Amino acid sequence: MFKRALPTVLFFIGIATAIAAPIIQSVSTLTRVTPTVIDGTSKKYPITVTMLPQSGVTATMEYSTTPGAYATPALANWEVLAGASAVSAVTNTTIVSPVTAIRFTRISGASSVVGEVVWEMAP
Repeated sequence: MFKRALPTVLFFIGIATAIAAPIIQSVSTLTRVTPTVIDGTSKKYPITVTMLPQSGVTATMEYSTTPGAYATPALANWEVLAGASAVSAVTNTTIVSPVTAIRFTRISGASSVVGEVVWEMAP
């Protein structure tokens, strides 16, 4: 009996592990005019935010708590993440309370900025 049930049990353990695994969302920002915005709702906190600017690039990481910030970022209020308004090195920070959106903006330089957000789905 146990040998028959074992594949089913392992299948459900695999699904539970996959559901609980962190999601890494990676985006790239090429222009200053069009920042990249990530939806901050429906995420389990804390979440980790990392900015990886290419050589010679300066950029900002920001968050918003304005309702609808992801859908209409131009109308939202934005606050700087990681305590620096413009950075040119790999920068990590952790958000511990809910936000509605996260934004990456290239300020100067000719290459791209890669932003990564590591999170899990909220229950």
